[in-house]
Amino acid sequence: MLNNLGLSFTTRVERLGELRDLEDAISTHRDAVHLTPDGHPDKPSHLNNLGLSFRARFERLGEPSDLEDAISLYSHSASVPIGPISCITQLDIMCSN
Repeated sequence: MLNNLGLSFTTRVERLGELRDLEDAISTHRDAVHLTPDGHPDKPSHLNNLGLSFRARFERLGEPSDLEDAISLYSHSASVPIGPISCITQLDIMCSN
């Protein structure tokens, strides 16, 4: 549920461009990651979505720590054996830019 709420904030950022929505997306995705136990099949997706939110904030504000956080989250997500291929793809995209 929290992950879906975070995705909704992300969609609203894409449509309206409000920085507050991006902050809400990061906060909500962070909660989803912390509340999802390690080994849960949804954990990699939650990590990936939090990484996407940090990446979006980096692209908007240019804060290097946001990019570092995104890369770290993508790496963590990709290292989980049950992680979806999209997590590995995001890490590949970040490393190629």
